[in-house]
Amino acid sequence: MHHFLVIGSSFTSKELSEGFGLAVEIVQDVANQKSAYDIQDYYSNQLGAEFFSNYYDAESNKSFSEQLSSFFKEREQKYQKTQQQEDEEK
Repeated sequence: MHHFLVIGSSFTSKELSEGFGLAVEIVQDVANQKSAYDIQDYYSNQLGAEFFSNYYDAESNKSFSEQLSSFFKEREQKYQKTQQQEDEEK
């Protein structure tokens, strides 16, 4: 969740979040941290950038957690719809 929040809120474009996320991974590698280059970090960076650029509104009357919940529910619905379409094509 650290990558989601920090990288996502700092860089709301996918390209910037990916570039900065990679820089963080390199720093972790140089510091011999075992978490360097973990695949979930890249995915978290991407999700964070998507959330903060397309869903989060600091002026909203919805709380941060409500906005976050809506974001993940919508992603789940899109995923389920995609799975259903793929199943129908088989």
